[in-house]
Amino acid sequence: PPSVWLYNKLTGNSEKKENTFYPASGKALSVISILENPDSNTLSYSFDVKLEITVNFPGTLLKILPMSKEKMEQQAGKSVSKAVSKDVDNAMKMAYDSFVKTSKTAQAS
Repeated sequence: PPSVWLYNKLTGNSEKKENTFYPASGKALSVISILENPDSNTLSYSFDVKLEITVNFPGTLLKILPMSKEKMEQQAGKSVSKAVSKDVDNAMKMAYDSFVKTSKTAQAS
């Protein structure tokens, strides 16, 4: 159908070949550190995360978008941040719960 052809053209699906490997479109780097505060005799976790997402749009689609590339990147960045923040909140809670459990186990030994 013409609508499928148009969709494939606009999204670049017509250029993809079957049984071909396409590299991942995202990268994440996370560093977790345990910091000791000798003044208060406490420990704390430090989480640093860098997330990079690459989206490739065919030139045809970029030409018909109703906004500039910069505006689209800005809006997409906000959307991704909002979606990821929910997962980060859950991950932080799980890390905290694990930290507390590990601390209690270590103190009991």
